[in-house]
Amino acid sequence: MRVPVEKLRAFMQESAEALPMDHSYAQVMVDNLITASLWGIDSHGVNRYPVYMNRLHKNSVNRTPNITIKHTFPAAISVDGDNGLGSVIMLRALEESMKAADTYGISVAAIKSGNHVGAVGYYCDMAARKGYVTVMFAVAPANMPPYGGMETYFGTNPISIGIPCPDGQHIIVDIATSVAAKGKVRNAARKGEPIPEGWAIDKDGNPTTDAQAAIDGLMLPFAAHKGSALALVVECFAGVMSGSAFGKDIIMQWGDDPRPADVGHFFITFKPESFMPIEDYNARILRFCSELRAIKPAKGFEKVILPGEAERIAAKAVIEDGIEIDDTLAKQFEEIAELVGRKVPWGH
Repeated sequence: MRVPVEKLRAFMQESAEALPMDHSYAQVMVDNLITASLWGIDSHGVNRYPVYMNRLHKNSVNRTPNITIKHTFPAAISVDGDNGLGSVIMLRALEESMKAADTYGISVAAIKSGNHVGAVGYYCDMAARKGYVTVMFAVAPANMPPYGGMETYFGTNPISIGIPCPDGQHIIVDIATSVAAKGKVRNAARKGEPIPEGWAIDKDGNPTTDAQAAIDGLMLPFAAHKGSALALVVECFAGVMSGSAFGKDIIMQWGDDPRPADVGHFFITFKPESFMPIEDYNARILRFCSELRAIKPAKGFEKVILPGEAERIAAKAVIEDGIEIDDTLAKQFEEIAELVGRKVPWGH
């Protein structure tokens, strides 16, 4: 079924606050998840809400974190999230990083003791709308081997980059270093659907299209050794250098382990006018995007679109039609409703 966006948002917001949870914290968490679903990134959308709520309810995630921010150097920021919601920590860190970039032109931030932040592109888009360029790295629980290995160590470790455009058509790159995000495999398993060949191998090292076998097995890096090398870099920056967990020490949020996940993040924020007058940057980036869109499309394509455009197109359709909720996810939402004494926004 499809549920109107604002009805689903209201239910999620009210249910989170009923845990209880701070209104503004719940708002950040819900907006992040709703936005991912609007963009068609179902792997990081509202299907994550039951997992978040379960860990919040069990106090595996701190509902009242004491987030500490230290400027170890003028433009270098160290953030301890105190096991709070990943989205809340990331937003606080981004706000502080943008302030530093206003003064120094650029800033670098590292986060430890965090949790899953949802779609990282959400924060890059937020920064781009305010005129900042961002480069973000995030670690994830071990589910991918290093190239040539047969044992998980890296996460699917996303990389996201946001580049502002004065016409509002911001360039937003958000990619996993695996062939596909692990959340897409979990979605397929929940629906009883197969996954494409090349996404994963089973625990014995055989190619598989069985989603559950992939969950029990190993995800594969994109472009073989190239994706693996980028996953390694992300693990170093967002894991090792942030002071958070890395490798097999990161706790899987989908499991029953109640310990803090200790997820780390690392990002760079800067202003285009650090390098040229903003008027020159605006003219150059508009020309750049215009020339790309004017390129003759290849067979099977209607036109060339830039990173972020597909998500904006998807959002218009979802706003009109509503967010899709399958039977399994509907049952999970109904369990949340019963737990917190609320009613789901559909007729059951």
